[in-house]
Amino acid sequence: ERLYIQKADSSTAALIRAMLKEFNQAKTNYQAVLRLQLLELLCLIARQSDQKSHRGHGKAIADQAAQFIREHFRDDISGDALANRLGVSRQYLSRVFNRHYHCSLGEAMRNQRLGVARQLIIHDQSLTISEICYACGFNDLSYFYRLFKAAYGCHPGALRKKQSLSADKKAFIAPSREKIQGADTSVRPYIAPSRLRVRKNLPRHPTGCANLRH
Repeated sequence: ERLYIQKADSSTAALIRAMLKEFNQAKTNYQAVLRLQLLELLCLIARQSDQKSHRGHGKAIADQAAQFIREHFRDDISGDALANRLGVSRQYLSRVFNRHYHCSLGEAMRNQRLGVARQLIIHDQSLTISEICYACGFNDLSYFYRLFKAAYGCHPGALRKKQSLSADKKAFIAPSREKIQGADTSVRPYIAPSRLRVRKNLPRHPTGCANLRH
């Protein structure tokens, strides 16, 4: 009794208690009543199972959309095209994605692009801000600057300058510390993991890339 009632919702628990009461009292025709209650209980369980399956399907669709955005954030992709690719309607995709990730498809796409752009600005000094902008899927440099400042509180150039000053300061104090410790003072250059891929996919000129809208 405890096992089933504790894991059941209020309606299912109430029905189970009613069945137990009917069984214990054993009134006239109680067996027929129990059969009807058992049928009702099976219907409730079937409905709950269907609802859980539906929620699981929604999460799977949302996760597939998120994975596609992570892998194809540079591409020109619309919400309708993504929904067709996943075999669902645009409205359903938008609803389940917002439910599980608490943002729209467009916001997820922009956040992914901005996040990669920020990493490249910090770690790959060989790429200009303009190159990073277009390589990450944006087609308007001024729009990219506005989004970047809104997300991180400063313009891309200011972030790169800040990181460069910080790196210069560390490079200045590092030798004396390493000499004291008797460590090797050789420095290996840092290469961002996605640098070669970005170089390979870098567009020759700005390309259009429609923003996903919720």
